[in-house]
Amino acid sequence: MIVLPIAEAKMKLISLLDEVTTGKEVALSFGSEKKAVAVIVPFSKWKKSKERKLGTLKNRGEVMFSDDFEMSDEELVNL
Repeated sequence: MIVLPIAEAKMKLISLLDEVTTGKEVALSFGSEKKAVAVIVPFSKWKKSKERKLGTLKNRGEVMFSDDFEMSDEELVNL
């Protein structure tokens, strides 16, 4: 991963985007500590990170209600 200060990244934006299109990631650092604050990634990788699998917690927990538990539909909606 390439790490650059934001000021340098501004000057090299076109070449950085060329790097990103080849699959590389670019981190942008900011401040006197040069702390990474953002990452430029290929769009396809970013899009994948937004997808979520359903059922990842299946069989990892259990919900139990007591036998005398009662709640009307109206009470449930107003929670």
